[in-house]
Amino acid sequence: MYGFSLEYPDTWEVEIGPRSTAAAGDLAFRTRGIRIFLSWGPLEGKLRKFGSLDKQVDDSLKRMKSGAEVRKLVVGDRKEKVVLGHRAIFSSANLTLGLGVMALKSSKREVSTLHFYCEPTGKFFALYMDAVEQFHSVSSDIFSHMSETLTCHR
Repeated sequence: MYGFSLEYPDTWEVEIGPRSTAAAGDLAFRTRGIRIFLSWGPLEGKLRKFGSLDKQVDDSLKRMKSGAEVRKLVVGDRKEKVVLGHRAIFSSANLTLGLGVMALKSSKREVSTLHFYCEPTGKFFALYMDAVEQFHSVSSDIFSHMSETLTCHR
C-alpha cells in the first residue's frame, strides 16, 4: 500500500486513517489489549521541525509523558537499529495511567516505538505499540516481527 508494506497478524483489525494518502497518513492495527500504529509523512517537515531523528524520538517520549492520564513514565531501552539500510531508533517505556473521574484506579502499559527516515522516498516512518501489561510478551514479539518486515521502498 502506498509503496510500503509490513506483515501483521491476519486476525487483527486494521483501520486506515480517513485522511491518509501516499504522502502522509496512519494505520492502526488492533486486537484485545494491543494496539500498533504506523505513521508516515514528509521527511522534510520532520527535519525542519526537529533537525534530527534523535530529537524527534526525544519529542515523542516527552509528549507521551505529558499525556493527561499519565501518572508515571519510565523509559526503558533505547537503541539504534538498521531498517532497510536506514538508521532507526527503537525505544520502550512503561506507563502508569490514572483511570476514572478522579484517577483512583491505574493501568499499566508497555509502549515501544521505532522511528526512521527513508531518504529514497522522502518520508519518515514511526511504528508505535501500546499494550496492556499482561499482553507485553506477545505484543513484543509481534512488534518485532512487524518492524523487521516493514519495507519502505523497493
